[in-house]
Parts: sequence; structure tokens; C-alpha cells
Amino acid sequence: LEVEAEAEDGTVEDGGDWTPDWVCRTEEDFEITPWSNSPADLKDQIDGLTARGNTSIDIAAKWGAALLDPSTAPVLQNLIDAGEIDASLAGRPSPYADAANPDLPDVLKFMIIMTDGINTTQWKLDDAYRSGPSGIWRDPDSGRLSYADTEEGDQDFDGVSNEAYWLADGYGESYASEFAPEIHDETAAGNPAADDEKNAYQMDWAEVFARMPVNDYAYSQVYEQTGNGGDYYDARNATRANVGSGTKDTRLHAVCQAAKEAGVVIFTIGFEVTDYSAGVMQTCASSSNHFFRVDSDKFDIAYAFDAIANTINQLKLTQ
Repeated sequence: LEVEAEAEDGTVEDGGDWTPDWVCRTEEDFEITPWSNSPADLKDQIDGLTARGNTSIDIAAKWGAALLDPSTAPVLQNLIDAGEIDASLAGRPSPYADAANPDLPDVLKFMIIMTDGINTTQWKLDDAYRSGPSGIWRDPDSGRLSYADTEEGDQDFDGVSNEAYWLADGYGESYASEFAPEIHDETAAGNPAADDEKNAYQMDWAEVFARMPVNDYAYSQVYEQTGNGGDYYDARNATRANVGSGTKDTRLHAVCQAAKEAGVVIFTIGFEVTDYSAGVMQTCASSSNHFFRVDSDKFDIAYAFDAIANTINQLKLTQ
């Protein structure tokens, strides 16, 4: 999370060298490898992963189940056409095996889920902040942002209280804020973000959070204007909804159950997990024998994966 500190006077101090919370992470080390038949590429992908944030085993299971489902075949083909996936994987994911349909090929699908923890709170953008007018205006030439507000009392000491006015900052240049000319209508008139041609436009919330992280929005667009630390936290928290660990465990169970009913064999590995997490992962697995609880001993992990590989090979031979 963004590093920040609240001083005794209620101000919020910028943490400096922090990694902000973007709504959608697009960095390379946050990408998944959807399909691959290259062990070297998969190992490189694992080595490049970054540990950060909370644990969402249910989302991992959902990705795995989706990428085994034949309904994603058009997506895979599009990636092949784009040169992103090896052409030898064309036609995958194969249909699920169906004993009532002898024309279908014998197909075995496996999913391995490994975790070192438990499902924890998942934060996501609240629906009210996903789309619609944000109230923040942007000048496309300078990048300057501004928004309308109402002063509390007579903040600009002009003898008039509770005036409507434009607040402006130089996001991307500086955090300096200023009281701007009073608003005279509902257009961009008097808006300091607009240039002489008044070409500033009101951003949609989707664009706002494509241009800045949630924490940065709360800092530059709210706290920097009011100087009130409480306003920062109120603005940040208002944008976020959360899903608790209990709900995520229920979702994980539903995903695993649906995958198993479709014929997917699920192996799970719990690395130094609690007894509670071990129970969750064992329930997700195809059977108690498909769950492996291991500790930090590398031989335990190697044994778990060797056992899984042997089980898969035996199933291939018998079917």
C-alpha cells in the first residue's frame, strides 16, 4: 500500500518512494501466462511475479478453471493469431470428457492450486466510482485538473461565506492548489483548468483512475485542497468496497465444486498454512489424497509435486 503518515495535527505526509494502488495494475510482473507448453517460460513467469497485497485464492482458482473451460477457446485462438501463444495449442481448451458422447476425445483436465496463506480482504473500486461524471475537469493541453467545491465558511477571507468556487492543482507538475474564480454557471466558465478556448472537459471516473491511483486521487484532489487529513481518508475509503475472507472462502468452494463437477481433477498444496487454511484447501481438492500440506523443507515441496506428477501419469496410462 501507499506509505503515508498522519501527523499529530491531522495532516497527511506523502510517503515519498511508494508504490501506489492503481485500480488496474498493468505492469509486466502483474500479468498472467494464460496458456503455455514451455516449462522455461512458465518458470520465468513465476520468477518474475511480485508478492504484494492480500491473498485471493478464489481468484486464482477462478482463473485456472476458466482457462480450462472450452468456452475460452476463441480467446486462445485470438492470442495465437496475435503471435502471443504457440500455434501448437490451437483447438484448446478441449471439450470436457463425456461418457455419453463417444465422439468426444478422452480428455483429462487438472488444476493445481498452491497457497501459503488464507483468503484475506479483497478491495475493489466501488460501483459508484466505476463510471459516470467525476466532477474533475482536465485541460488536455496542460494536463491541469480542477473541480468545483463549496468553501467552508469564508476560507478565502473575502467577506462572503460558503461560496462555490473552482479548486485547481497541477497534477503531474506540482500539488500546489489555489482558490480559483467563483463558478458562474455549470459550464467550464471560470475553470482554471481550461485554456483560452475553454476546452477543458469533465472526466469520467474510469479516466480518473486510469490516470491516477485511488490514494493519489484522495491526496491531490481532496487533501491538498482542504489540508484536512480526515478528508483524505474519507475520500479514499469512499471509493473502495471490500469482500471479506468468509465470502471469498465460499466463492472458492463454489469454483472448485463447479470445476470438479465438470470433470477437472484438482490438487491443492498448502505451504506452511494454518489448520483453518488447510481445511479450506482440502475441501477444494478432489479428495483428501489430492491435498498436500508442506513446510519450508524443499524436499516436502518436491515430494508434493512429484506425487502429483506421478498421479497424473498414472491416470493418463489407465485412461
